[in-house]
Amino acid sequence: MFCKNCGEEVNGSYCSNCGTKTNENDNYNNVHNINLNIGKQHNPYKTNAYAIWSLILACISFIFGWFITAVAAIILGNMAKNQIQERNEQGYNLASAGIVLGWINIGLSIFAVMIILIFVAGIFSRIWI
Repeated sequence: MFCKNCGEEVNGSYCSNCGTKTNENDNYNNVHNINLNIGKQHNPYKTNAYAIWSLILACISFIFGWFITAVAAIILGNMAKNQIQERNEQGYNLASAGIVLGWINIGLSIFAVMIILIFVAGIFSRIWI
């Protein structure tokens, strides 16, 4: 049997740790009833919409190569992570994937622009020589 106040094991009618009187018919004797999500509503079937859109926009940014959709995916992904923690929803990994893919696309876009600029500079340097 365990104390309902401190959780220590009790052998008599009083807890040796905190002095609380134990009751033989109490429901707390053998079960620890701890709920860490007090005040939070949990819906295991609800996925955050911003997380879904973050991943969709990140994928679209790879298909069409749009820098703007990658930035939107990063912004929506960060907003989704905040909402997921506040509302206790699902979709944290979707939001993370959208953010990572968005940053990868931005890096590839910058790399592609640098390659194009080097190529154009090479063409113009041959024309002017």
